[in-house]
Amino acid sequence: MLRKSVSGIMLILLIMSMLTLAFNIQPVKASGTIYIRADGSTDPPTAPVSFNSSYGGDPGRDWMMGTDDDLDYFPVLIAARDDGISFLTVDCQYGQPWPGYGPLPSSMQEDAHANFINIANYTEGVCYNYTMPDWDTAIVAEIKKRIGTGLGDVVFTFDLSGSFTWDENLFPDLQSRSTGIVNALETLNVGFGLGTHVDYPCYYDPQTNYNYTGWPFTWYGNPERGDYPWLMNQGITLNRTLIKNVINSISPTYDGCDMPQDYTRVVYETQFFRWRPGAKKIVVMYGDAPAHSAPSGLSTPYTIRAYCKAETAYVSVNITMDGIPTGYTTPHTFTGLNGTHTFTVPSTDVNSHRFNQWSTGNTNTTITVSSFGTYTAYYAVSDVAVTCVVPSKTVVGQGYSLNINVTVENQGEATETFGVVAPYFEGVISPTSENWKTFWSMGDVNLDGYINQTDVNIIGYNWGWHGPPGENAADITSDGWVDGEDMAQCVNYQGENIWSYFGLPLPPKGTQRGARLYYPGSQTTITFTWNTTGFVKGNYTIWAYAWPVQNETDTTDNRLTDGWVLITKVGDLGTGYPLVFGACDGKVTGPDLALFLMCYKGTAPPEYKYLGDLGTGYPLKFFACDGKVTGPDLALFLLCYKGSGP
Repeated sequence: MLRKSVSGIMLILLIMSMLTLAFNIQPVKASGTIYIRADGSTDPPTAPVSFNSSYGGDPGRDWMMGTDDDLDYFPVLIAARDDGISFLTVDCQYGQPWPGYGPLPSSMQEDAHANFINIANYTEGVCYNYTMPDWDTAIVAEIKKRIGTGLGDVVFTFDLSGSFTWDENLFPDLQSRSTGIVNALETLNVGFGLGTHVDYPCYYDPQTNYNYTGWPFTWYGNPERGDYPWLMNQGITLNRTLIKNVINSISPTYDGCDMPQDYTRVVYETQFFRWRPGAKKIVVMYGDAPAHSAPSGLSTPYTIRAYCKAETAYVSVNITMDGIPTGYTTPHTFTGLNGTHTFTVPSTDVNSHRFNQWSTGNTNTTITVSSFGTYTAYYAVSDVAVTCVVPSKTVVGQGYSLNINVTVENQGEATETFGVVAPYFEGVISPTSENWKTFWSMGDVNLDGYINQTDVNIIGYNWGWHGPPGENAADITSDGWVDGEDMAQCVNYQGENIWSYFGLPLPPKGTQRGARLYYPGSQTTITFTWNTTGFVKGNYTIWAYAWPVQNETDTTDNRLTDGWVLITKVGDLGTGYPLVFGACDGKVTGPDLALFLMCYKGTAPPEYKYLGDLGTGYPLKFFACDGKVTGPDLALFLLCYKGSGP
């Protein structure tokens, strides 16, 4: 009985304390602008702002009250980019016929589409149309490319305004594709987060605030429907099941009222996710409207800057706009512009470093832009080198062939197309690196010096490839696609060879090739076939030479010597006594017969067995080697022994 009495008393006291707290809550009051700082504090502190921090320990921001998006559009995007956050935006409205509503006016569609292009461009991201087939597959490929083998964090942001219910299949499809993106990245070290938004649940004055004709509402969002400007639904998590459950739990049950939404606020808020140190920061943004701070006809700034990879610093170069020198140098921001413009920078910077490409991937010094953003021209060190030369034979009969494997390396920071010669002799005339670069762009995909059916086949095999311009050798037009333009270019120059095209003498077969290397440190090994017909007997030092590329200053490693080759009389395999392969004396005598018989019986050292492969038959034919030492080779050797050889 005593225990029951005590329990009852404690229960009564607990209820009384809770009621006391409830009735002592003071009403909050706020007037004018409400400021919400990055740390979550408010000014004034009595502002009616509620917070939600129940997800993943992150400081969630569930602002149920607010004012217009007073964050300036461009600085917010600049800040996101400088913080390393890239936006992959999906325009869910452009070209979309909404059931029961019909297509939206083209001006609204264009303004909305421009908004998502701008957000993507200004944060060095990519904009996709929802109507584009397999846009989710393209997003997966883009994320994988950006993350590589490192860390990555991906945040999804969903617009939950009412327009996402106009097509009943749209939002479920976005959820399905988003969980599919999560699944497709399961082999990578990727964390995931999610945020949602609608709009500010407050009134605005249509005389002073941005509004659309045909959308005569005076509310940003609808407070009666619970509209809100931002909510961090899920902080960064490695739990894929959790993030997929959160994606599937949200629904566009809100209003949004007017056409523009608070996408600028969304961009701003993404910085407050707890991105993992060292992770690539990527936001996949779904939306269908312009932002409040991006009205139609807004003059857009274009920032042009230049960065030298060799100096690891931004540099000043002259800027030409629309073909007219501006008098400005980088970095410079052009304002008050509308429409499409071209900007041109010099081919070299003040320290003679060569222009490499724009931040968009464009490899021409002139870039055409139609949306605001920062466009960076990159200048890079140009340096190629020969790192290894290995001949397949050290002794070869006059008129026979040998292979020379040459490894070249890109030791600079720009994509390089250049010429390689092996064996190299002083005074040799061969195409320059600029010749090879031009001929590649004409259709010589495999850089063998000939534009023929082989190149057509390579383009056909790579048909449909899409990526950074020129990164695929079959993308000879350097537009980021392997398509009909590349094929037409190649077909147009069918039958050309680089030597005749540039008025040069034809080389010994297979001793001059081109190479194309994309990344710093990338290498390739080229096999040259040297036919010794016409070369006098004797020792030859094997050199390989890589033609300098434009503005290359370190050319000491462009030529490499590695080994020698003896061209001797056919049948002269060595000398004796004792028998020694390769110690040739220019005669075919008894020791050579003994050495040949070792090749014939298979007892010769492997590196010299080829000396017995003199040709084939029947009829007997010198130089038609088949990789074996058989009866026809014996008959050919006896001809040499008798003095009837070549």
